[in-house]
Amino acid sequence: MPFGDPERQQLHVTSLKRVSFLGLSAATVFVVAVYLRSGAFTGAITWDEADYAYAATRGFWANWWTAPGIADLRHLHGPLTTYLIEASTAILGRSPAAIRVPGVVASCLACLAIAGAALDLTEGPWRLKATAGLIAGLLLATAPASIQMTATAKPQPFVELLLVLNVWLLCRLVSRPSATTAACFGGSVAGQFVAMEYAPLVVAFTAVAALSARRRPACGADVGATRWLAVISMCAAVTLIAWPSGILKREIAHDFHYYIRYARHGHPTEFEGRVLWQLPWWSYLWWYWRKFPALLVGLLLSLVALPVWTAVGRSRTALVTSVFAGGGCSSCTAPTSCGSPTAPLRSHQSCSAERSPARGVGIGRRGSAALLEGARCLPADAFAGALRWWPPLGSSAGRPYRRRSDRPTVPSRG
Repeated sequence: MPFGDPERQQLHVTSLKRVSFLGLSAATVFVVAVYLRSGAFTGAITWDEADYAYAATRGFWANWWTAPGIADLRHLHGPLTTYLIEASTAILGRSPAAIRVPGVVASCLACLAIAGAALDLTEGPWRLKATAGLIAGLLLATAPASIQMTATAKPQPFVELLLVLNVWLLCRLVSRPSATTAACFGGSVAGQFVAMEYAPLVVAFTAVAALSARRRPACGADVGATRWLAVISMCAAVTLIAWPSGILKREIAHDFHYYIRYARHGHPTEFEGRVLWQLPWWSYLWWYWRKFPALLVGLLLSLVALPVWTAVGRSRTALVTSVFAGGGCSSCTAPTSCGSPTAPLRSHQSCSAERSPARGVGIGRRGSAALLEGARCLPADAFAGALRWWPPLGSSAGRPYRRRSDRPTVPSRG
């Protein structure tokens, strides 16, 4: 027992206090995240969710090798969402809540992960590290964009979780290199490949961060070619096992090429009282200023502080984070209506969705993948009036996908 020695007794008490504080902080972050995302378990499913759910009913192997028609049902994304929906509905039954459970769980885990990342990467006294972890977790738990994108069963919550892990593990890799960290980082990048089309951007930002960090030998030990080879090998192996058709059929490259030109496929969205085919580049700033001005000011200040921290403190953690955040902001040049609401399912609603002609230029739906909070989706209430424009314009939930004859008939929920 440690109570025989006063020093060991004090150390034991301190350890208990730290464990208690960490446990209470983690519980607080998780409860807040679950409470604010519990609204996802109510309401009718949308056309997009029906697509993913129907793709999940086709079975694991059909999504694993991408059978004909599956890619369209998955909206040209990876099969991770359908894998998890299939597992969730097998355990909880087929219901809207069961379809949305994986996304809610992933988003809540992202809040815990970013709290752990802040605790691990913050330099300073233990109290400062613990406070940073608690604040980071609560910020993401209460972030409106994170809450909004968990309201429907889509790949974005999984991208959010994986992105937090990407940044956390990359910061650990460039500051405290190890074979285990390299393997875990490679696996997290592979998860991005299987989830959505943001993985090539993560790879690009990783390359920039790695090259920049190598030019700063004072920041820490060099990662080394062997560990980078371990990252590449693990990423390729996990991706090939989880989604072989993504590599062998070149679906990853095809999907990325489609979505990097996504801004050319506009959607009707009501913005400032007008129906626009494509949102202006400043629409995210406009929404945040209207809804959450304090949060917007904090985000902008943090983006300014990160490069300054990198230049002054020569910190590899700040370097990696600034590369990801700066890359995300610079590439988010022409956002489309990715945050526009999806129409609830109705029995006689038009479901035609021919591919739209190219209108406008720029790259959309890619830059915000580099932001830890996944701030990419605008809330449905900001564009609720756009719903009435869907049937006349022949659009199904604003998606530029061709008409399908294999869409299941879903009864109206009233």
